[in-house]
Amino acid sequence: AMMVLRSMKRAVYDASAIGHFGLAKRYYAHFTSPIRRYPDLTLHRQLADYIAGGSAKRPPKLLATWAKHTSEREEIAAEAERGLLEIKKYRLLEDQLKTRQVLDYDAVVSKCTPFGCFVEIPELAVSGLVHVSLLSRRFVKYNEHDQSLSAPGGGSWRAGSRLKVHVAKVDFRQRRVDFTPC
Repeated sequence: AMMVLRSMKRAVYDASAIGHFGLAKRYYAHFTSPIRRYPDLTLHRQLADYIAGGSAKRPPKLLATWAKHTSEREEIAAEAERGLLEIKKYRLLEDQLKTRQVLDYDAVVSKCTPFGCFVEIPELAVSGLVHVSLLSRRFVKYNEHDQSLSAPGGGSWRAGSRLKVHVAKVDFRQRRVDFTPC
């Protein structure tokens, strides 16, 4: 589900009435809280003006400027929030290593490469690498055709495979987590 969401174009505010593609609505406006979002406050003001008998018109150029600016600010805020959450997650995992209270996590392989499997821990929304040398005591072969890894006599991994892992290393500078299979 996350991969689908990440592949979609991010919504932006717009001054023109472009409707809502997903809802197939010609006219569309959304509300959250005017305290949280300036575009909502702008829309509230326009509706209040209209209800009070006014024209509710703002200069289109001004609305376009506000829409562009608030979309940019929203993206910056979202990126800052993602960064902070990432740091908090890394600290949690690092604390587990320091206190030797490392937990086992259910992980899903998101991608295999010749040097290992990238895994995602849905419970924490954290991803990292399981190095190929840790997957098996035997030689592990990479199959470029189906982007999978396999060990003779057992063990194969591809996108969607599940495995149990625990944290091996947290690198704040490179913003990276390495995992070890359990």
